[in-house]
Amino acid sequence: MPLLTLDSGRVIAYDQDGDPESNNVLLFFAGIFTIGSIKYTFPVVKEKGLHHIAFTLPGWGDASPVPPSSTFAQTLIGDITALFGHLYTDTSNLKIYIAGGSFGTVPAQVTYGAPFDIFPLGRNVAGMILLAPFSPFRIHKNYAKSLSWRDWISVGPLTKYLPIPGLLSLVMGSKFKTVDSAEQMLRQILFDKMDEAEKEKFAAHCQKLGSTPDEFVKTWAEESVKSVENGWEGFKQCAVALHGDWGFTFPLDAEHARGKVLIKVSISDELGSGMGEYLAQNYANSEFIICEGGHISGIYTLNEDIIHVIS
Repeated sequence: MPLLTLDSGRVIAYDQDGDPESNNVLLFFAGIFTIGSIKYTFPVVKEKGLHHIAFTLPGWGDASPVPPSSTFAQTLIGDITALFGHLYTDTSNLKIYIAGGSFGTVPAQVTYGAPFDIFPLGRNVAGMILLAPFSPFRIHKNYAKSLSWRDWISVGPLTKYLPIPGLLSLVMGSKFKTVDSAEQMLRQILFDKMDEAEKEKFAAHCQKLGSTPDEFVKTWAEESVKSVENGWEGFKQCAVALHGDWGFTFPLDAEHARGKVLIKVSISDELGSGMGEYLAQNYANSEFIICEGGHISGIYTLNEDIIHVIS
């Protein structure tokens, strides 16, 4: 996986595929216990000639954590700006489409809503896809009603006052020591809960990517181990980021109301639909979709969703 070391000493980790000369860019942020690694190429990347960039969030894998003097939003925007400056000699004609899943919808929204005086490249953002999204807790007063009990403990109101993420990292550490134990945990939390209909959709999705369900889960487990092998600062930062200042508030100004915003939630997701509904009410040009299945079911039609947003 490529690494970019900045003059400040920060390390940015990312992956890319597709056409690096293309002006149409898909910038994807995955959720927790993942790294920005592209193991499978979405068909749309080749069909539409996209440049696909997968970004590893601060503190996960080989990426440097958020420094004490900064915030998640400030660090993210600085890293994204540096990465695009490294990858492109001219960014003026880029069209950037942002996508994120689960916690990855936090950096997606931070990037989408960043003030242009701080993030001039934001003027090139042309659309956004949010799968199983989180809302900005600081301005969404009823966010906690949408949290599962597990998420309420790990990122809910108490984390503003108690070091719960640090304690959880100690408890969960053994689960990510080996690929086998990580795979077992992923299966228990996500894949074993699928009904037969969703298992068929998941299998079809894997086949579209040239993989199988078992290979897909194994790859995720391998990446989850890599995501915390250098420390748990990324995990500890999640609650801080969710409760922190994302750099914008609703409603966004007219200049930010550009392109389509596709928001998708899953009917059997423990996270519920409340935060997705809130976001759909507050983003201009938004389209709200409820799909069948559990937490990751939104990815099954992500290829088609990308086509829809960029068209």
